Amino acid sequence: VTDSPNWLNRRSTSLEYRFLSSMQGSLGLGANLSRWSDTDFEVAGRLIGEYKKIRSTVQRGKLYRLISPRNGSRYSATESVSDDGRQAMLFAFLHSSTLGSAYPRIQLRGLDPGARYRMRAIAGKAQTGTPEEASGAYWMSRGLDLDLRGDFQAAGIVFERAGSMSGLMKPGHPGSAPGLHAMPATWAACSRHDPHGAECLPRQPGAAPTQSAIRRLSLEQPS
Repeated sequence: VTDSPNWLNRRSTSLEYRFLSSMQGSLGLGANLSRWSDTDFEVAGRLIGEYKKIRSTVQRGKLYRLISPRNGSRYSATESVSDDGRQAMLFAFLHSSTLGSAYPRIQLRGLDPGARYRMRAIAGKAQTGTPEEASGAYWMSRGLDLDLRGDFQAAGIVFERAGSMSGLMKPGHPGSAPGLHAMPATWAACSRHDPHGAECLPRQPGAAPTQSAIRRLSLEQPS
């Protein structure tokens, strides 16, 4: 997390945007903290706390590259899924809006189609009407619509496994997905040749966030 405007291109981005970008890997702080406002410290404290809750998933889970930023794309999205499938972390970024175009619908990968997952936003938000809890099959087939508009906007959404679908949902129920009972087992699998076309790469263990920088912020929280 560095300063804004960026020293190289003079581009200005919000602290939240810069944090979310860094939280996709090993979160570290390289900004001049003496220039931060009280609000900056509050934002940083909250997001460092959130990162500690997802750190294992991001650093050691499976990585799905859902939307590539290559070839001039205005959109980018990655998803990390814990090895046990109990947690998924979605990061989505918007470079700039054009003519009011909506952000592309995001279909998650690697969830258990027969389990329920509760959605929680740590930054940004989903569009109105999005269920807070739904099946893994729902999130992977119907997908998620984010409310991202403007320039250099970002969202971070956590999905936590809430339980089994057995006996709880029927086709047509809100939060279920068409063909729920016919969902292939490969939906919960992860390989380089993902059946849904998304690249999935096993994470290598990463270094922990820069503890000295966190201590300088006096924002240490229980892990």
